[in-house]
Amino acid sequence: MIEILQADQALFIGIVALVSLMVGSFLNVVAYRLPIMLERAWTVEAQEWLGLPSSEPVDRLTLSSPSSACPNCGHKIRPWENLPVVSYIALRGKCSGCGTKISITYPAVELATALLSASLAWHYGVTPAACAAIVLLWMLIALCLIDLKVMLLPDAITLPALWIGLAANYFGVLASLHDAVAGAVVGYMTFWTIGKLFYIVRGVEGLGQGDYKLFALFGAWGGWQVLPATLLIASLTTAAVGMAIRLVRKDRYLPFGPGLIVGGVISLVFGSEINHWLLYR
Repeated sequence: MIEILQADQALFIGIVALVSLMVGSFLNVVAYRLPIMLERAWTVEAQEWLGLPSSEPVDRLTLSSPSSACPNCGHKIRPWENLPVVSYIALRGKCSGCGTKISITYPAVELATALLSASLAWHYGVTPAACAAIVLLWMLIALCLIDLKVMLLPDAITLPALWIGLAANYFGVLASLHDAVAGAVVGYMTFWTIGKLFYIVRGVEGLGQGDYKLFALFGAWGGWQVLPATLLIASLTTAAVGMAIRLVRKDRYLPFGPGLIVGGVISLVFGSEINHWLLYR
């Protein structure tokens, strides 16, 4: 099978795109349900610690159950209504039960996941680096969606992604193990230091601990060499988008995580070229 894919990279890219469409649909579920699941778990833990009666909901929520339903009318989404992108077009963007408009975010995430994954498949070819980078991309898309919705970068995704990066680079998939370990440490300590200095000067938290771990994650995947470009691109992206949003809504704030994810992905793929340009321009 590997030989067939290596002989026909277009087939590999097509398979990646198709699988990623379905993964994108699942990432929508993760982005919606995981924050609710975490909040419920934290509430139960706090009640136990304080000795209060538990108020855990009767309807247990996981990533796989209950089955997806319309939040407006409760209509259970049937299998044919859950096909990535196709179902949205067939239903004309509306619930088949009550006609409520379905957010364009769902097919947009599915398409973005497929296109970005296919781009990585094209860039790396049929290699372990492609498979590793695509898995990382899926996890980063989930983190980005959650951070945009609730300003949270869950350890449930960030920490496994960091360890997967170190494990992959044990075999030198994207960086040497030495550079990966150094990158994770330098990434975390850099943001920890910036956060502490900001707190000393301003008296408020300037960075969340999720940002510390996310920056360390990119160091673990690409080595310490990708960190300067990641931070530069993240800062420019967040500043530009943040100012544009503030012009429209002054009460809206943009988390740093999505910008960091954009900077990290670009630096992982084009890090050598960016560093060369920064040093020798």
